[in-house]
This record gives sequence, structure tokens and C-alpha cells, in this order.
Amino acid sequence: MRVKDMLEWVPVPGEDAEFRLRPLSGGELDQCDEEGTRRVGKQLAAMSGADPQMLKELMSSDVEETRQQRRSDPTFGLDLSAVVRYGLQEWRGGSYDGVECSPEEKAGLDAKTRDWTATWIAERSRRAAGEGQDSEPKSVATGDSLPSTPPPIGSEGTELPSPTPITGASGHES
Repeated sequence: MRVKDMLEWVPVPGEDAEFRLRPLSGGELDQCDEEGTRRVGKQLAAMSGADPQMLKELMSSDVEETRQQRRSDPTFGLDLSAVVRYGLQEWRGGSYDGVECSPEEKAGLDAKTRDWTATWIAERSRRAAGEGQDSEPKSVATGDSLPSTPPPIGSEGTELPSPTPITGASGHES
């Protein structure tokens, strides 16, 4: 489904206003992830005088721990301003009436409103991308659950076929 068709007017908590929001496309999620990674990279670069062991510990990440963080925080690793820039389409009511919903105005949202908006968008974007807690990968053919990572080559059910000898026109092996 095209996420650009999944628009929804949502009341803004604590305000007499509504935002028209939509989930992000896969490409937009990737872009927000890249922008978030760049931001963290700049922060780490600014810490160049920091203890090398501390930086090494910050840089090393456990894959399962990262998955858990992403499940519990849909905005994990994403640049929140970029999420809002892509997912917030329009606004109306309260102090937003008569104000264009431009990238500059979106960047001017207070942190609380930006964070709430980014979380709403990211939750729906992750579900649309199949990353929700309820969305376990399934086999198209059987409907069975698939493992999150493929089994190692050579383990049961992944054996490679034996090579077939190549024969020439005379029928003899080359």
C-alpha cells in the first residue's frame, strides 16, 4: 500500500489543534535512519578527546539489544526532525491556523510536540514496514513463521546439492 494514501487527522495532545499525519515510506525511514546515524557520528566525533575505551563501548552494540530498543522505542535511531518533516502533512486549529505547514515551521515545533508527532508517525511506519511486535515474518508458501536470521549453511535443511560433472559433446567428463 502507498503510505502517502494513509493520511489521518490526529488531535494534538494538550492543544486545540489537529495534525494530518501519515506513516513514512521505506525510503523515508531509511533517510531518517541515515540522518540519525550521521547525528550520532558527529556527536562521537566531537568526543574525540574522550577515553578510547569508552568510545569503543559506545560503538559496540549487541544486535539483540538493538532489536529490543527498536521494539520498545519506535523512534530509536531515527532523526526525529526528519520523521516530522516527512510525516506531518498539514495542520489546523489553535496557533497553527493560518500558518503554512512548511519545513521551516515544522522545525519550529517545541520538543514535546515534535517528539509526540515523531513517535506517532514512527509507530505506524514501523507497522507498515512489518517491524511491529505482532508482525513475525511468515513463509508465503506455508504461512509458517520464519527465523529472524537464516540457519548457517550446512545445517539441517540447508545442504548444498552435490556438483554435477560437466560432460563434453563426446559424453566424457571434462
